[in-house]
Amino acid sequence: MAEEEVPKMIAPEDDIREIHSRLDEIERRLDFVWGEVYQRFGKRIGRDIGILYGLVIGLYLCMLYLLLGAAFR
Repeated sequence: MAEEEVPKMIAPEDDIREIHSRLDEIERRLDFVWGEVYQRFGKRIGRDIGILYGLVIGLYLCMLYLLLGAAFR
């Protein structure tokens, strides 16, 4: 059995550099877009957590007011 030769293709260096520069630009844009998406998601989560903390503290203060108000009557 003779070994099969794998076909090879040689491209000019200028073309390879151009392709790499395009891929780098695309990667930079994708990183920026995903950063913006995750930042918006983080802001949304932060807002939701803030609302929950506000509700819990408000309920706690209402219960404390009702308990202390009933104790001093």
